[in-house]
Amino acid sequence: PNTEYGGIIRDIESATESDEITLRGPTWRGMLSDKIVKPPEGEEHLILSGELNDCIRTLIGDRFDGLFTVPWISTGIEVSNWAVDRYVTLYDALTKLTKAYGHRLQIRYIEPEDLEYGHVEVQSVVINDYSEELEYGEDGDIHVTVRDSRSGVNHLICIGEGEGEDILSHTMDRTI
Repeated sequence: PNTEYGGIIRDIESATESDEITLRGPTWRGMLSDKIVKPPEGEEHLILSGELNDCIRTLIGDRFDGLFTVPWISTGIEVSNWAVDRYVTLYDALTKLTKAYGHRLQIRYIEPEDLEYGHVEVQSVVINDYSEELEYGEDGDIHVTVRDSRSGVNHLICIGEGEGEDILSHTMDRTI
């Protein structure tokens, strides 16, 4: 709770030899990457205007049946006629939008005390750049393990040329 760590478990592996159980599935960011933002019918682009978190709320909409929410907190930033790229992942649209205004996505799993389940809170927050003050490396005894596991492509979205648009092909990696 109150961290970005988490996601949906879609794969459980149990190894009796080592008494290990491995849980796998998409993270919250991975779930955002599984959704595609399409322009409204008859339009070249989805156009966003309004307060930055309101624009995030518009992008997320009801795509996750209430699992993802955006708090009613104002960033003080007004977006004006932002054209979302065509057929881009929801995650890419959100990160491009927030980065353009010097912000980043903050994602936290919120689990109320009186419930056995919670929701994922997504909002725009100011980027704090500590690169001039901090440096991480093996000298600081910080160790990192990275795993890159990819599934096959099961979606391909192809669209023809539009007004001033090049042909676009987009693939998504997805676990089924």
